[in-house]
Amino acid sequence: MRLLIGCAGALAIVFFVIGFAGSLFVRDASWSERLLIAAMTAGMAFFAALLLFIRDSAGHAATWRSVRKGLLARGDTTDDDFVASRPTDQAGLLLETRKAIARFFDVPAEKVDRDVHLIRDLHVDKLEPAFQFFVVQAIIASQQARPQPFGFSMADLETLDDFTTAIRKVLGGFPQTGEHEIERQV
Repeated sequence: MRLLIGCAGALAIVFFVIGFAGSLFVRDASWSERLLIAAMTAGMAFFAALLLFIRDSAGHAATWRSVRKGLLARGDTTDDDFVASRPTDQAGLLLETRKAIARFFDVPAEKVDRDVHLIRDLHVDKLEPAFQFFVVQAIIASQQARPQPFGFSMADLETLDDFTTAIRKVLGGFPQTGEHEIERQV
């Protein structure tokens, strides 16, 4: 809640400056009237932003709880059954993706099966960018790759296999830890 109030406050400061600058065009207004105009503009912006932030936060939390409840209602799938359900050449990364998704939704990894659909079951379209940041960063950290800026899009990703393949492409551009150790020592 502090973050929401802080963001709304920062936005209110911007609107205060804009309101004050606009009040300079009002003829015959005293300085106290100009400050009142700026304060009213800032106050309206603050409360509008705060209400929108609270609405979005509540929607995000409701979606997260709904997905978590759906995942907990699923049957358990062992790691062996998870990997064996379809052939893959990226079993380790697929299991890391499963673990990261399970951590995001605070469920056991066994509840995330291979047939989960990113949009229909996990509602990642409503949970972006939090889902993307959390899961992708967790996988990058687990792969011992040195973090660097990258681009990532959830567009056209429907299954865990698609998601894992997209993450694999991102990881392909990262140098592995230790790869440039000699360069840093020189």
